[in-house]
Amino acid sequence: MEAKKLIVLVTIVGVLLFVTGKSLASEDEWYEHGRGWNGNSAKFYGVVESMPEMGYEGVWIVDGRRVLVTKQTYIEEEYGRATVGAYVEVKGTYSGDTFRAYKIEVKRGGTYKPSYSSKFYGVVEWMPKDRKEGIWIINGRGVKVGKHTRIKEEHGRLSIGAYVEVKGNPAGDIFVAHEIEVKRR
Repeated sequence: MEAKKLIVLVTIVGVLLFVTGKSLASEDEWYEHGRGWNGNSAKFYGVVESMPEMGYEGVWIVDGRRVLVTKQTYIEEEYGRATVGAYVEVKGTYSGDTFRAYKIEVKRGGTYKPSYSSKFYGVVEWMPKDRKEGIWIINGRGVKVGKHTRIKEEHGRLSIGAYVEVKGNPAGDIFVAHEIEVKRR
């Protein structure tokens, strides 16, 4: 008899949820699956590379991506301060080339050494003349080089034609480099 009551109760709750359109999913699950903020919500993890000089509001660079932080953005600092070098989770929506954050959660504060998920080897085909930040071409791939990208030149000078090892993370069509090491010139 108890099993029948449980089945009836589950059925009633299911019907109520269907009729009201409510979900039992948490806010994180709601946004993670792209159902919030007009269906284009997303989240990603990365290292804070730059922030506005005064306060939090403005454009941050997180793992090579532009992130707009407004006064409505909730910043959770339970595991450290939101500073350059902190490892964070960013939730929000894409708007052109900018990610509009509604929540930033610090996962590890301080000067976090970025980890990488992959690496590849290739020849530097194009890079800015001043060897600065921007998109480089290595082995036919677009590689994002930022001010926090570590350059190692123990086996030769980094220049066009150098054979290098690139460590970092893919981000769409671009590979975000955390380290570029010259293997031979």
